[in-house]
Amino acid sequence: MVTAEHKTNRYGYPYTYYHCSWRRPDYRCYQPSVQEGKLEGYLGEFLYEIAPPDSLHEWTLARLDLMTKDTAAVEKAKRHSLEQALQAVRQQRENLTTLRIRDLLSDEEFVRQRSVLEREELKLVQQQEAGIVENWFEPAQLALSFNKTAAAWFAAGDPKTKRTIIEMTGSNLVLKDRELRIDARKPFRRWSGRPTYSQMCAYLRDVRTFVSGPEGAQFTAALRELSSHCNSPPPQDLPPATAS
Repeated sequence: MVTAEHKTNRYGYPYTYYHCSWRRPDYRCYQPSVQEGKLEGYLGEFLYEIAPPDSLHEWTLARLDLMTKDTAAVEKAKRHSLEQALQAVRQQRENLTTLRIRDLLSDEEFVRQRSVLEREELKLVQQQEAGIVENWFEPAQLALSFNKTAAAWFAAGDPKTKRTIIEMTGSNLVLKDRELRIDARKPFRRWSGRPTYSQMCAYLRDVRTFVSGPEGAQFTAALRELSSHCNSPPPQDLPPATAS
């Protein structure tokens, strides 16, 4: 466990450094402390490493937009088909009632056929209310944009914003010998060199799977809150942070 400690130097300037919390009475930690600026430098470098290259970011957004349009067309067609099927079932119910009034159907046959039509109508209505296609496009777009701007938001953010960004993007943080080890939390990943087509597809698939999964709703809600707090994305051409 690591804790922050706030101090004031001999010139009256405040500063913060991080060190072991020393919570274990049976173990003495000899790891040195790390200044806040150096630690934030490591975190800034990490966020730049997981930021997708411009070509990948543009490709994923364009691909997502294309998938949105294609799915919208399919969804519209399915909605139209459901509406037609529902109208047909309701018309059959009206015709059935007309036949019974004209005494062309027995009570037993009328009740049996009406029950079948009512079940079919209820099934169609439930399909309409449940929706046809799960809307993962908007959360995915938020995640992709956040992945690109996280480093800039971190550089310009307050302590709460910085902490939220790291919690959303990193895991398994370890301080050792004044250096930080941190893993990228799914669906994010470190990038090196120019990504291949298969890597780009895998990245988009990971984002889609994540925002559609059990953690997706909580992540999206936290991302919306973070976006609102930051108001608007800061410039993306900030110089990369350094840990030196």
